[in-house]
Amino acid sequence: MTIRIDSAELRERIRTAASAALWAYMSSAAPDLPAIDWSFDESASCGAQARGYVTDLDHADPAAVAEQWRAALGIDAEFGDQGDGTFECLGTCGDYGVYLWYMADRARWEQGMSDRRARLAGTDGAA
Repeated sequence: MTIRIDSAELRERIRTAASAALWAYMSSAAPDLPAIDWSFDESASCGAQARGYVTDLDHADPAAVAEQWRAALGIDAEFGDQGDGTFECLGTCGDYGVYLWYMADRARWEQGMSDRRARLAGTDGAA
């Protein structure tokens, strides 16, 4: 019998399992902080990275929640405005990179996403 491994499927299953473990770990490590969405990512350019996301769907003040996590993780970097209604910062915690992202202006972010989709579809009027 020969086993054929689908690399893309295996990579996605590993990422999904690692993200679930990361979410559980971060939630138990900081039970006094508001819960946020966590995912695990690993790439050649960034290495292993914990990614935390905060939106207005879960928190009335995403900036305050993201700042609580930034401070608790000891990340020195300040949040930078991405120009699309979102802010992000990158730091380290132990051996891992930590990326924190929050949405400050949903309407601006949604407009930016709509503009990007139009450009990709070629329906933005650009020649």
